[in-house]
Amino acid sequence: MVQIQKFIFNLFQENCYVIWGANGNAAIIDPGCESRDERNSILNFISGRGLKPRMVLLTHGHLDHIYGAAFLSRELGIPVMMHKAEEASVKEFNLMLVDAGLPNAEAFEYQTVEDGDLLNFDGGAIRVLATPGHSMGGVCYWLENENMIFTGDTLFNGSIGRTDNKWASLEQLKASLKNTLMALDGEIDVYPGHGPATSIGRERLMNPFINDEFGELGYQD
Repeated sequence: MVQIQKFIFNLFQENCYVIWGANGNAAIIDPGCESRDERNSILNFISGRGLKPRMVLLTHGHLDHIYGAAFLSRELGIPVMMHKAEEASVKEFNLMLVDAGLPNAEAFEYQTVEDGDLLNFDGGAIRVLATPGHSMGGVCYWLENENMIFTGDTLFNGSIGRTDNKWASLEQLKASLKNTLMALDGEIDVYPGHGPATSIGRERLMNPFINDEFGELGYQD
């Protein structure tokens, strides 16, 4: 059984997750740890539990989700995984935020993931689902055998990702939600990039951007 520890990091209250299985192998999802205290908190948790980190998984490349990627990759000797289409977001979108006075994120090397990839994880697998819209190369990480999915900023509890930046597309986001995420089993637990957890079934019924009276995304339960 996979266990989850959530951390809330940086000015944007971003959710970072450490997940691990029975053998203690761990993955770190969206390490937004920006300050020294935040970085120490995740390192102390990993060492205190005796976990063996294997990879950093990025749902997308926005600044609040990548602050700790280079640090953890270097400190723990593990690869960062990200969709190649996010390179533009890392380079340009984040520069705009830095120009607004936010701290910079250290550059990092990464290995690419693509839609449908299966990542080995502690005797199981994590399936990569491409969900562009909030960003060009946004992905979700689905643990099929565990009924859990990590959705980054694609799907939230009661909301969906923003599409008001250069690299976003509302039409793509609608398609990702309708054709990919809402097509999954309703019992799957959803762990988003901000805010509380939810489930696919709950969002089908309760999310106003998915199942409102106007049929915004064309989904009917």
